[in-house]
Amino acid sequence: MELKDGLAENWEYITPTKIRFKLKDGIKFHNEEPLKVEDVIFSLNRVKNSKIVGAIGESIESVEKVDDKTFDINTKYPTKTLLKFLADPGASIVSEKAINESGNSFGQNPVGTGPFILEEWVTGDKIVLKSNKEHTFKKPNIDKLVFRSIPEATNRVIGLETGEIDVAYAVSPIDAEQVIKNPKLELMAIDPLAIEFIGFNMKDSKLKDENLRKAIIYALNSNEILGTVLGTYAESINSPLAKNMFGYTENRVKYSQDIDKAKEYLDKVENKEDLNLSITIHSNSDSMQISQIIQAQLKDIGINLTINPLEWGTFISETSSGKHQLFHLGKTSPTGDGEEALTVFNEKFIGAAGNRFFYSNPKVNEL
Repeated sequence: MELKDGLAENWEYITPTKIRFKLKDGIKFHNEEPLKVEDVIFSLNRVKNSKIVGAIGESIESVEKVDDKTFDINTKYPTKTLLKFLADPGASIVSEKAINESGNSFGQNPVGTGPFILEEWVTGDKIVLKSNKEHTFKKPNIDKLVFRSIPEATNRVIGLETGEIDVAYAVSPIDAEQVIKNPKLELMAIDPLAIEFIGFNMKDSKLKDENLRKAIIYALNSNEILGTVLGTYAESINSPLAKNMFGYTENRVKYSQDIDKAKEYLDKVENKEDLNLSITIHSNSDSMQISQIIQAQLKDIGINLTINPLEWGTFISETSSGKHQLFHLGKTSPTGDGEEALTVFNEKFIGAAGNRFFYSNPKVNEL
């Protein structure tokens, strides 16, 4: 959580709403084009107008060139979090020329300034990066990186044990003990500024009923989920913010399992004749186990839950367009700040930008 220089040599606040940056010398894109202030301005305006990562540039009023190496970012209001947002991968600086030349295919043919260059991309299988030996200030000591897609967590651990892979991200809590016991392997566990949650689609006709939502909440026992699936690697916090984030507070409404209350709210549900719901998940073993426990807990109060497991790309597409009822997802905050994490409740970011709850509340937007 410490900011370090990347493409910028230095930066300073000129006023509470103006930050001045100076670029390092000699930086080139992978297409041999030199990095220019114009590329930075183009990239940040692209971020600001993006339907996916627009929250990163939400505070930016304008980006202005001062000279060939210097530019100013003017913000709508005083903010300290913008610097953290600019360190997010979503705010990466790209080549304006490469974007204009490749158009919609840029995502599959990225041109950046980093220490590795895309060599090969086999969809659903692997991405191969080669080292950028010409990098100005970050020459890699690794010649090639291969990122493989291994959906099954257990198979990732087997790959580690056989030496087929060097690093596995991530290891399932169920497999963690197996890694710890192997003297040839090292388990690295860090607090990821992340939460996992069950979300409601507020656009869904059934889930608009607050009584049904409360019945579901009071039927759930998070400790059973933790003990069975996540072990000692998680805790129940009952909050949209991780404990180590700026903005986290204990001062809020807390819920725990209360079957009597769950049934009481269920009795108030308008359409009690139809208590069939579905939960959309990413098809991995942890999500499946969590959903199966939730399915059993809801069955105890008379709610029938169908589990809808999807491949990641389809999951993102379906939940972005609102084709779901309940869903299981994780939320991380690269900035470690509540300002970024809570944008998922802003009406402006409904859909692909993160508000998969389709939650709309003018007061919350204002806050």
